[in-house]
Amino acid sequence: YYEQAAQRFAQLQGEAVSRAAQEQADAARRLMEDKKRAAAEYEEWAGATWARAQGQEAEAEQAWTAQDYVRAAELYKGAEHEYTAARTEAEEERERRQALAARQSAEQEHSAAEQEAAPIHATALYSHANATLQQGDQQWAAQQWTAAAKAFSQAQQLFIQARYETRRELERRATEQEQREIERAQLRRTVEEAQQEAVAAKADAVIANADQYAAKLFKQGTTIQNKAEQSLASEDLP
Repeated sequence: YYEQAAQRFAQLQGEAVSRAAQEQADAARRLMEDKKRAAAEYEEWAGATWARAQGQEAEAEQAWTAQDYVRAAELYKGAEHEYTAARTEAEEERERRQALAARQSAEQEHSAAEQEAAPIHATALYSHANATLQQGDQQWAAQQWTAAAKAFSQAQQLFIQARYETRRELERRATEQEQREIERAQLRRTVEEAQQEAVAAKADAVIANADQYAAKLFKQGTTIQNKAEQSLASEDLP
């Protein structure tokens, strides 16, 4: 009976150890699954690390099926670590790509602003945008992806504002030029009307023999008329 009791106790002890190992493996599995769910949205960014995590998870499942709970627990813990690392790497890669997209957009607006002569017509805004772009480049070089993305987005908006300000300035100048041309055309019509009146008055004066009876005044009037006609011909209007 003692021998049977000893065997039974040994059997119970083995079952207890196996049960404890199974519970530890099950706990490790649940924790791994939590980490995997948390990292699932980053799978496309994780690459090789995600693949390693899945490989360890598959090995852990095989060990679980074979009731090798000690090894299963170790493999589940390893998979948990890889899924956590995958999420960290994926978050960084996503931030890097977001910063890259923001950088490319800022550079496109930079080129457009230069082509539209923003450095000339919107100097202050363009300079501010350029300084912000350079700040983003420095943060990019330091791998500060979030800060770089923010700087690039700000630079992009500033370049857009510089382009808008440039268009407004060019439109303002065009409007002023158009107004000057209108005023000049009005002035020319006024001068031409005055010219016609002067010609008519001179003709009347000639008929009245003013060139003989008031020669000095007639000569002065003719001189003034000639100067006016020269100014009109050369567009040198008053």
